[in-house]
Amino acid sequence: MYDMSDKFANWLNEKMKERGWNQTETAQKAKLSRTTISDFLAGTAPIGFEACNKLAKAFNVYPPEVFRIAGLIPAIPEKDAKTETLVFRFSQLNNEDQQTILDLAKFLLRK
Repeated sequence: MYDMSDKFANWLNEKMKERGWNQTETAQKAKLSRTTISDFLAGTAPIGFEACNKLAKAFNVYPPEVFRIAGLIPAIPEKDAKTETLVFRFSQLNNEDQQTILDLAKFLLRK
């Protein structure tokens, strides 16, 4: 078994369940083979950056989050991970929605 394979398999399984995807659907969405998904879930294949990036896109997850779960880059404190995820999600919004989020943050900070 490869380092972090159990943690990654659990994460992958959870993401698949959240979306109601089976291995074939996950493979199609991530542009990976079904065998690769099966091997990741079984912990019998090495997990690389390319596959993690494809899975991040398929699940719409911040890629470094997937890299960390796979053990490809060092873990960071949860607070920093939340900040990174917030910035990633914010960058996906259009300008109007970004302004709405900024206005909401200002409002919440005035409480």
